[in-house]
Amino acid sequence: MTRFASILITLMFVGFAYGQTPPNGLSTFWLSDADPATADMYDPLLLITAVPLEKLSTVAALQDEFEGLPDVQKKRPYVLDLPAMFLETHKRDSIWNADGRPIKPFVGKFAADNKTEMIAYGRRYRITPAANADVLRLLRNPTGTLPLHRLHSSIGGAERTVHALRLLLVEQAEHQGDDGSTKR
Repeated sequence: MTRFASILITLMFVGFAYGQTPPNGLSTFWLSDADPATADMYDPLLLITAVPLEKLSTVAALQDEFEGLPDVQKKRPYVLDLPAMFLETHKRDSIWNADGRPIKPFVGKFAADNKTEMIAYGRRYRITPAANADVLRLLRNPTGTLPLHRLHSSIGGAERTVHALRLLLVEQAEHQGDDGSTKR
């Protein structure tokens, strides 16, 4: 990656959370419906975080305060400046964009009785780490390999954001060893 591209991506994260870039890079997880009654009805979400999962409950509390503000005081951050975001997927093969917003802010917290599950948007999800190769495959080919009838393009309107995410994850992978440690 060129130095210019690296600087550009870094500048995109300047406003992140506390005014600094994520120190540990991005982490990716699959969130699968944990309710046995509806598990077959919902495809996994891809969660991308710039903060540890443990801090998402703090973010959720801040989001509650933010929602209580009058509209004139709210400033919506750029999606890459968010501590966590998610993409809906179709069987982990493609990005499912039913509402015209392929990348959305994520606000959730660990389930009180289980640190391998999260509660978000009224649902309970099982957390599974996502392999970098799977995430990059999804971001490189968001329409996937399975034929689907779509109302909206997989990443319609978010092409630059998906490209930036892909560049960040590629650069992060280049700087990490096989064991996940940072190369020097």
